Amino acid sequence: FALSYSFAGIDVHAAEATDDLVHKFAHRTVRGMLLAVGRPDGRMWGQTKTEQAVVLGMKQVVFVENCGERPEVVTVGHNPYYEP
Repeated sequence: FALSYSFAGIDVHAAEATDDLVHKFAHRTVRGMLLAVGRPDGRMWGQTKTEQAVVLGMKQVVFVENCGERPEVVTVGHNPYYEP
């Protein structure tokens, strides 16, 4: 990895997607960024609002551009629903 991608670096951050992500890390969006986010199972009534808060935070981060590029977002969870 280091020899193939010597021009790129890996920078790992952690934030709560329902609270801290947009305010603390949206300004750090760079070209080629991959954002992996855990997504609660919104099919359960108690976690529906939490899942929607995570989706809203991801949509806000996706619209931050750097050099004309937006970050790629991958959500991991059990809910099979996806937006077309």
